[in-house]
Amino acid sequence: MESNVRQLLADKISGTLTGQFLLIPEFLRLGVHDLLQGLFNKSRNAYLSTRLGLQLINESALCVNGIRKARSLSQKGFEIANGLPYIVSDVDVYRTFESIPVEKIIELQIAFGKIRRAAGHYKGQTIAIDPHRIISRSKRQMERKKVHNEPQPVKTSQLFFAIDAETKNAICFTQSTSSMTVTKAMPNLLKTTREILYDHNEVENKMLILADSEHFTKENYFNAKNSNWYDLLTPMPAQKYYKKMLKELPDESFTQNWPGYATTTIPFYFKDNKSQQLYYFGQREGLKRSEYDFSGFLCSADRNEVEALTMNFPDRWHIEEFFKKYQDLGWRKAGTQNLNIRYGKATMALIAQAGLFQLQKRLGEPFANWDAQHMADSFFRGLDGDIRVKGDELIITYYNAQALSKIKEELENVSAVLEGEGIDPRIPWLYDYKLRFRFR
Repeated sequence: MESNVRQLLADKISGTLTGQFLLIPEFLRLGVHDLLQGLFNKSRNAYLSTRLGLQLINESALCVNGIRKARSLSQKGFEIANGLPYIVSDVDVYRTFESIPVEKIIELQIAFGKIRRAAGHYKGQTIAIDPHRIISRSKRQMERKKVHNEPQPVKTSQLFFAIDAETKNAICFTQSTSSMTVTKAMPNLLKTTREILYDHNEVENKMLILADSEHFTKENYFNAKNSNWYDLLTPMPAQKYYKKMLKELPDESFTQNWPGYATTTIPFYFKDNKSQQLYYFGQREGLKRSEYDFSGFLCSADRNEVEALTMNFPDRWHIEEFFKKYQDLGWRKAGTQNLNIRYGKATMALIAQAGLFQLQKRLGEPFANWDAQHMADSFFRGLDGDIRVKGDELIITYYNAQALSKIKEELENVSAVLEGEGIDPRIPWLYDYKLRFRFR
């Protein structure tokens, strides 16, 4: 395999996929190769499996879905970026991940999340959680759900995400069949989140979990009340009974924070559990009684209701922005319902998202706001260049790459920059070559 890769490099490669190599420095910074080696260390062929994992990560960055698109990736340098002389087939991908237990993939998420936390990808104060349901093409019998604009309920695959509401980065996810409820999925999601973010020596205040009204259940609030590391905040369900509780309060129960906006906090109990006091945050909008509009939120702790309603909860919508921006990485469609395979491929997309986030941050505006599909089309598929080898260096030459002008100097000296950060610039899956970028 190494001999074939070196031969391809000796022959030189030209194409429009040279932009894929811009992610390699980010993968080195994130320790991706070591993580994949840990995941596949007991597989039948760990040497190949690690490179297979890199192929899936790079496929995710290119927003590739379907074998026809995969075939179009060859002979342009894509396989070289993975340390392979060819593109691994879908069958080999399925066979590889079928042998990996789900627990090991979750362990990889935790290890990778801790690396991201150390890299500053998370603030860890407010966490938004939400299910992301996508249509499944599996032939299996499974519960059908109503999603998107589909006229009839359809088979779905469910991913339950936790993201940092301030930095808009994914922390972790869990995956299940369509029959799993959010109440049953939430404990496992929060357990993984806690493993990544919670540190007794660093955390002064409890984290705030932001969720939609789908998470308004007795079990979820019971778990939050008994937690030593997070509080839960959700909207009250849209039932007349809950709004009536606010409408019947006298005007003096509300605190006028600014004209047309007043808030209050009242005790709340679930009917069959009077020992667990919760806190009903009510907000009233309007200047006249005839114009009042009431809405409520339930919190497991007695927090400042103004801060919770005007500063914290609006950040929950960042998870919708996250789905819109990054779902093309591998969270838009679902084929097989084998959870080992789904977990594996979706976790590789999680790694791709981290590399993409770091690259976009270096590129700055307007590239930092581009969604994954735009980056795939304009950068990873849109930069014309060639790949060659000289000595121990892998030289990537870009032609008329004006979009990279901001980081041109950093890229031209990327090995020295990595060494300055304490990172070995040799690429372990590319036979210890070092990168050098050139511009023509």
